[in-house]
Amino acid sequence: MKRIKLDDLEKNEFYKMPKKIYEFNLRPVDRELYMLCFENWRLSLKNNWINSNDEIYFYASQKKMAKKMKVSKPTIISAFKKLIENELLEAVKESGESNIYYLANII
Repeated sequence: MKRIKLDDLEKNEFYKMPKKIYEFNLRPVDRELYMLCFENWRLSLKNNWINSNDEIYFYASQKKMAKKMKVSKPTIISAFKKLIENELLEAVKESGESNIYYLANII
């Protein structure tokens, strides 16, 4: 085993998750999905996915998220529903296009 060193920490990228997320009744898979959605803000900024109210939105493919998290598509669908039920995520359906997602400000 190679022990981690200070330089290793500075070279690696890490996901961030608000500590407040643990105040909600969520399963680990729900929290992981939230964390991945939270990380999407970088891509949103790069693509200028910001509405007229300066709210950041993103697109998320259920199939891609399931593959990334190594879970089934029904599990991802359930996790999205759980985040929406807890008002941590809002999905806006556009006609003929993928859902647009907004994260709630819980910070």
